[in-house]
Amino acid sequence: DLQNYAADAAHELRTPLANLRAELETAIQEPSRVPDPLLVSLAEEVHRMTRIVTDLLTLAKLDLRQYALRKERVELEPILREVCETWIPIAAERKIEVSVRECASPASVDGDPVALRRILMNLVENAVKYNRDGGRVDVSLRRADNTIIVEVGDTGPGIPAEHLPRLFRRFYRVDQARSRETGGAGLGLALCKSFVEAHEGTIAVRSVEGQGTAFTVTLPAERGML
Repeated sequence: DLQNYAADAAHELRTPLANLRAELETAIQEPSRVPDPLLVSLAEEVHRMTRIVTDLLTLAKLDLRQYALRKERVELEPILREVCETWIPIAAERKIEVSVRECASPASVDGDPVALRRILMNLVENAVKYNRDGGRVDVSLRRADNTIIVEVGDTGPGIPAEHLPRLFRRFYRVDQARSRETGGAGLGLALCKSFVEAHEGTIAVRSVEGQGTAFTVTLPAERGML
């Protein structure tokens, strides 16, 4: 079926892409060679394609229930802080301020730390990339009853209302031209949704054109905290 086909195709593409990337990186780093802008550009494109193929394979495995989440007790605060620290220098280049409001009480979940980090990384990355120069990214972590809530908001251009119901579809991009410039393939939010749902959580978006966008992830608190 289509899901198996996607998994098989993505799997078959990984090896030739890995070989091509290795060859390009070797050529670029060769001491006797003058850096070739074309090779650098090709290496970047292969890296982008590799990420797309990896995301497709992950999504296919999640669909087929073949992706094994390695669940453990995970404190979200350190992961969220690390993700934000990764993007703060990049945001600063465009004078975007990244503000983090951490949880006053323990905020741990039963989850896969790699998957959870990917969710947070994607949301903060989007908030920075699709923001306006001089804007803000507001990230918060809080506990509400038996859930942990993460919210990532930006002061970017916002998303037209007609796009919101389709935002988590695979390969769906609000702005095709902007996505090409930033290397987006329209898989990041689909992957976020699949990972969140695999943790028995929910992800939602609200947006106002001209004011900004906010994503909210709600996850069950660690059972020991209930």
